[in-house]
Amino acid sequence: MKGKIHFLMTGLLMLVFAFSLTQICYGLQTEEAEEITITGTVTPVEWDEDDNVTAVAISVVIESEDESVDEVETEEYRVVNDEIGQKLLKLEGQTVEATGKIETDEEENKLIHVSSFKVIEEK
Repeated sequence: MKGKIHFLMTGLLMLVFAFSLTQICYGLQTEEAEEITITGTVTPVEWDEDDNVTAVAISVVIESEDESVDEVETEEYRVVNDEIGQKLLKLEGQTVEATGKIETDEEENKLIHVSSFKVIEEK
C-alpha cells in the first residue's frame, strides 16, 4: 500500500513540476514588452546610394545627475521601419514624443516599435 501511495505522490509531483515548467517557458516566449514614451530628435542613421534617408533613430538627451559635467549624453533608439516608422523618415531634425515597445537587436542596438508619435513644437 505504501508503495502505491509513494508512486502516486511521485507522479503527482512530476505533473505539477511539468505544468509549472511549461507555464514558465510559455510566459518567457509570449512576454510582451512594455510601452514607453520617449522624447528626442529624429536623426538619420542610414542612407541609400542617392543619399535619401532610409532609416532614422530618436536621439534622447540623458540628463546628468552630476551638475559639474558639461558633456551631453544621448541614447539612440533606432526606429523600426514599419508604417509609422516610414512617417518618421520625413521628420529629420524635429523633436518628437514617441510611444512604443523597446527591444534590443543582435548588435545591442535599442529598437523602438513606434505605435504613436507627435511632433513637439519648439518654443
